[in-house]
Amino acid sequence: MKIFLIGIGTGNLNHLTLEAVNTLNNVDLILIPKKNSETLDLLNIRLEICKALITNTKYNIIEFGLPLRDTKKEYSLSVKQWHSEVAAVWKKTIVSFKGKKDKVGLLIWGDPSLYDSSIKIAETIINKYNINVIPGITSIQALMAAHKINMNKIGKPFFVTTGRFLKQEGLFFNKDRSFVMLDGECSFQYINTKMYYMWWGAYLGMNKEIIFKGHLDEIYQDVISNRKIAKLKYGWIMDTYLLQKKD
Repeated sequence: MKIFLIGIGTGNLNHLTLEAVNTLNNVDLILIPKKNSETLDLLNIRLEICKALITNTKYNIIEFGLPLRDTKKEYSLSVKQWHSEVAAVWKKTIVSFKGKKDKVGLLIWGDPSLYDSSIKIAETIINKYNINVIPGITSIQALMAAHKINMNKIGKPFFVTTGRFLKQEGLFFNKDRSFVMLDGECSFQYINTKMYYMWWGAYLGMNKEIIFKGHLDEIYQDVISNRKIAKLKYGWIMDTYLLQKKD
């Protein structure tokens, strides 16, 4: 058996590469996580991708229940436990399927290699050499495209971090440009807002895309309020932003 982790970008059908489309048309079985009523839209987007891009009529889709991470435990410990629980569900779902399952595909938001657990989870249930990673458009790339800017300044590096790290450690690792992902708490409000310029985006590449840019101290409250409204409207939100220290 082989597992294919297929990057699907940020929800836009056009974000899938030809390799991703070809892979979807060659797998025997596709696993898709069930979502609760608040995130039903995420399930529907995956199903729409399959319906629109798969021409092979012999494929099968199975939905599986995605375990919830225990947020009361220490973060690294809870993530490790969650990975084990997800791996067990993947394995059980695959084993219980009675049809052909030589090639199993999973649709991964963005790119499987950037702040995603699918590679680590797959390695716990199958030999690494039987795992195939299909690159996808990341939210960072989609953010740059939406704002029509480059990731880096000429000859300069950039830093990629998480909202959790930003809130705990700040931006001392990089004094120029920092991309922040997985920030459910709007951690940018806890740093010195007068020191940075922000490019922010949510639902990047989709019809409901929302973007803001400007001096952080002038726009961060608008970002927070619009983010809250959008999450209530759609049941979910995925956002990414770039912070640049002012000259």
